[in-house]
Parts: sequence; structure tokens; C-alpha cells
Amino acid sequence: MNKEESDEGQCSCNEEGCSCGQDNCCDEEKGHTGMILGLANAAWTELLKEKMKKAYEKAAGSKMDKIAAIGVEANIEMWRGKMQEKAKWAEFEEKLDKAMNE
Repeated sequence: MNKEESDEGQCSCNEEGCSCGQDNCCDEEKGHTGMILGLANAAWTELLKEKMKKAYEKAAGSKMDKIAAIGVEANIEMWRGKMQEKAKWAEFEEKLDKAMNE
């Protein structure tokens, strides 16, 4: 059940999965069974992520709350600065346009 890799760089499928790193590129070759197994693998990964999130919340939730708040504060300031810079740039463009059209 191998799919040859073409000159256009398409995926190559084997027992380990897809060479291109996509989870479901080989599923159509495997039919319904491949589709169901692909969905099952995706569900397993999603459930594991959810459980890990809960474990992190329990183990380090308050610390992560502080880190998240600092990250949000920094992001807000960054965007505030970008918007101020944009306003100053618009002011400069207006002055330049006015000077050029006198």
C-alpha cells in the first residue's frame, strides 16, 4: 500500500504514515478503515491534549495565570505602541503631502 512520490513533491505513504507529515494524506488509499483509524488517532491526540491541559492547570495553574497576565499586558502595550506609531506616521504623511502641494 505504497504511494510513489512524484516529481511534484506529493506524499509518499507507507506503514509509518505519510512522508509529508500530514495525518490523513494516505487515508483515501486505505478506504474507510484508514479514514476511521485516522479519526481515532486524531481523537486520541485531542483527548491527550485536553488531559494535559487539566494536569497543567492542577500543577501550575496559578503560576501560569501570572505568566499569561504578563504576556497579555506586554501584548497590549506592544499594540498600543504600534497604533501610536501608525498615527504619527499618518501625521507625517499629511504634513509631507501638504508641503508637496503648496
